[in-house]
Amino acid sequence: MPFEKKKLFKLLLNIIYFFYFLADLWKTMAEHDYKSETKRKEEGEGGNQDIWTIIQKNQTADIIESGASNQPNLLVVGAKASGKTTVIETIINRTGGSSKTHGGAPDPTTSLDYRYMGQGLRSGAHVLLTHIWELGGGQSLTKLVDISINTDSLERSGVVIVLDLSNPKSILADITYWIAVISKRISDVIDKISARRPKAAETLRAKAQNRVGGSKHPDIQSLQKSLCPLPILIVANKFDKFRDNSVEQLRSVAGLLRSFALIYGGALIYVSKSDSSSRQALLAHICEIQRLQRGVQEKKSNKKPPLNTRDVDTLSVPFGADSLQALGGPNSAGALQPEVVLSEWSKHFKKVFQLKNTKDGGESENSNSNLNLHLNSEAAVDSMLQQCNIKAKRRIQREALARKMANAKAAESRPGR
Repeated sequence: MPFEKKKLFKLLLNIIYFFYFLADLWKTMAEHDYKSETKRKEEGEGGNQDIWTIIQKNQTADIIESGASNQPNLLVVGAKASGKTTVIETIINRTGGSSKTHGGAPDPTTSLDYRYMGQGLRSGAHVLLTHIWELGGGQSLTKLVDISINTDSLERSGVVIVLDLSNPKSILADITYWIAVISKRISDVIDKISARRPKAAETLRAKAQNRVGGSKHPDIQSLQKSLCPLPILIVANKFDKFRDNSVEQLRSVAGLLRSFALIYGGALIYVSKSDSSSRQALLAHICEIQRLQRGVQEKKSNKKPPLNTRDVDTLSVPFGADSLQALGGPNSAGALQPEVVLSEWSKHFKKVFQLKNTKDGGESENSNSNLNLHLNSEAAVDSMLQQCNIKAKRRIQREALARKMANAKAAESRPGR
């Protein structure tokens, strides 16, 4: 009977070894597939990946470890159907129309989509990539912002806020909401890294001031407390559907968006799907963000984003190009305090578009909770992240079991047993 038990034990042990061999073979094949994918990226091709695949494969860590810590990380946010995907198509494909793969309007993004863009240039052995994250679902999945802006990516991140000019009444509520969400996330991440990188906040503040011109900017003393640590590009999309509105509405929207861009140290661009010059201006603004995030010094040969502050025209305001004196207020000229400028343009916007004087300032996809910054957890998102954590724990348990079985086998093979 003891002999039968020993034989049975060895049989079970061999079965476990066999499954361990299969797991190791699967791991080797997965590593081969990843290396093939990495090689394809280094050749400068673009591509799409589902966010859950990226999370499950720990793609974010792989990107960071791939060698280019200065690769820009762009997060694109905005209301539903504001044109975020079309803006990204413009950035990646250097075009501004429909998706090449669909031949029509791009499919709506339902959660968080990851893409990358190769520059065709090399830094050492690595392609200079830009990682692009698109948050779909409007304001319903803001928790996913945490995936894009994290402790590893914070200092090389930038944000693109896409607004829908075909629905101008929603602009004030939308931009207020997204700036609040981004500011809160940045603050949370800075708090997390302050212990091991105590100078991170100071470094980001210095970068923000340098981004708008530093001491050369006439309003640097007034703006330094309000500047966003990360570069923000405000993309007012679908200008072709708004440009025929009244001059007063055009002026109100321009003043409002310029005030937000100025006070938070951002840039502003109007984009039309049918206007190639606006798309080229958008690309110039994106290139400027890439240059800033890579820490590359500005050269005279660099193509700078255009400057155009005419209310009735296609606006384009680069980082640090505007001032309180140039902007003024809706009913007054000259320099005002930043909070006064923003308040006056917000009130003027509500008056022109006949909006109620509510806390959020206008119509939006969820006007009753636009400024609710508690950002309750999404059950589906939490469930998916929990599943990823469970898989990681199971992998660790399998590796521990494999080590235990290997030790048992080594002990069994020792002389005298």
